[in-house]
Amino acid sequence: MKSILITSNAYFPNIGGIENSLRYLASAYLKMGYRVDVVISDINDVTDQPLAQYELLDGVHIHRYRTRHDLPSLLLPFSGFWSLKSLYVLLKRIKCEQDPELTISRYHTTTWLSKLVKLDYVVYLLPGVVKFQNHPDRLSKQHGLSKLKQYLRYRYHVWLQQNALRNADKLAVFSNNMRDQVESCYRHPAPLLLTKPGVDTERFSPIEPCAKLVWRKKLAIPLDKNILLCIGRFVRAKGFIYVLEAIKNIDNVHLILAGGGEEEQLYRNFVVNNNLQDKVTFTGVIQNPTQYYQLSDAFIMSSTYEPLGQTILEALSCALPIIAFKPSDEVITATAELLSDDEAVFVQKLSSCSLAESIKELFINPVKMKSLTDISRQIAVERFSWERLAQRLDSSE
Repeated sequence: MKSILITSNAYFPNIGGIENSLRYLASAYLKMGYRVDVVISDINDVTDQPLAQYELLDGVHIHRYRTRHDLPSLLLPFSGFWSLKSLYVLLKRIKCEQDPELTISRYHTTTWLSKLVKLDYVVYLLPGVVKFQNHPDRLSKQHGLSKLKQYLRYRYHVWLQQNALRNADKLAVFSNNMRDQVESCYRHPAPLLLTKPGVDTERFSPIEPCAKLVWRKKLAIPLDKNILLCIGRFVRAKGFIYVLEAIKNIDNVHLILAGGGEEEQLYRNFVVNNNLQDKVTFTGVIQNPTQYYQLSDAFIMSSTYEPLGQTILEALSCALPIIAFKPSDEVITATAELLSDDEAVFVQKLSSCSLAESIKELFINPVKMKSLTDISRQIAVERFSWERLAQRLDSSE
C-alpha cells in the first residue's frame, strides 16, 4: 500500500480554507487506496480542550506535535523552539515507521523540516506567498512595540518560506498570479506545478427557495431582503470594510459577515456608528458555513489580496453569483483566472461606491441574476475536483 504524508500547521477540527483542503485531499487519497498520515500541530482554535497527540479520524492517521510546553517564565518567549523540536521528532518518526513515498506540505516550516529529516519527495503546495500575503500593510495596523513585533514576525516568516522554497522537491500553486509571486522570490530548478483545488459539490449544493426561507427563519436572517454573504478572516486584506461602507447606500439588502479576527471590533463599531445593526449579521467563526451559502443571494469576494479563494468555489457550488473587485495593481487576486467577465460581476474600481453600484445593478437585473446563478453551479462541478488535484500532485514527480 502506498503511503502519503500530508502536513501543515492545522487540521480539523480547526476550520479554514487550508484546513479544509487538507481534509479533502486526505479523503481523496484514501479513496485511491493509499495509507494517509497527517502531521499537524495540536493548536485548537475551536475550544480550549487539548487535542489528542494521535487519533484515527475517518481512516486518516492524525499525528499532532506539541505547541504547549511547561517552561520557566524566562524561557516562554522561546517556546517556539521546543515546538520545532517536537515537529522534527514527529516527522523523523513518521519517516522511520512509514517512509512515505510522497509528502504534501501546506506550510513553510513543515516543508523545510520534512526535507531536514530526509523525507523522499516533498511537494510544497503553497497557501500563499508570505512576502505579499503577510505584509504589515495587509494586516491590522499596529503601533509602538506591537508594530515592531509584527514586522519582526513578518521578516522571520519570509525567511522561513525562502528556506521552504529552496528545499522542496516541487512547488505547486493554484493560480498564475501566485506563480508570478513565487517566481519573483525564488526560481526553483524543477518546473512549478500549476493546478486547481477542488470543492465538495455534494456538501455545497443549492437548495429550493422554500428551504432558503426555513434556514433564514432559523438563523434570524430577514426574509424580505437580498442577502449578501462574506466569509473569511477579519483582516484588512479581506476588504470587508468596503462592503460595510457600500451597504450604507443600498436599500433592501442584508449582509452576513461570517468569521472573526483582528478587525472584528472595528467592523462592529462601524456598524453601530452608522446605524447598520438591522442590515448586518455577525455569525462569528462557524464550523459549517454551508447553510449560510445556501440561504444567500450573492457572494462578495472583496479581498484586495487572495492567492485563490476557496470560499469562491464553495459559493459557486451553491449556485451563488460572485461579485468581486477586478484584479489590478491594488487588487492582487486570482478571481479573474477562475471566472470570466460573463461568469461574475467584476467591480472595476477599488471603492465602496463602485461596489455599491455593482450590487445594485445585479439585483435590478433578473436576467443577469439568473444567468449567473445557473452557470455558477456548472462551473464548480466541471472545473474543480479534489480527486483530480490528488492525482496531479501524486504524478508530479
